[in-house]
Amino acid sequence: MKESQIEEFRGNIKLYNATKDYLNKLIIPMEERIALEVSKRYGENDLLKYFRENLEERKRFQTLLDDELNWVKANRPDIVQSWKYYQEFVRMCEGDEAIEK
Repeated sequence: MKESQIEEFRGNIKLYNATKDYLNKLIIPMEERIALEVSKRYGENDLLKYFRENLEERKRFQTLLDDELNWVKANRPDIVQSWKYYQEFVRMCEGDEAIEK
């Protein structure tokens, strides 16, 4: 809206209050929907659990990560060391290698 339109809108008290009430009522269901969608998200621990239970998927994902992270591992191992969940995933995969030997 242009500044002149905003002032005109604010000057129409009935329309301004009706709009404000409508928007306030709209916010509640939107916040509830956001909370619902956030609760559906998968977190890091969910992914680790999935990979613990699915060996073939874990191996495929490990191969993908190895290919994608070569440069970072070679040039910035400090960054890779700081990735808590990645380190846990690597430990999980190392267990696979010990079993295969």
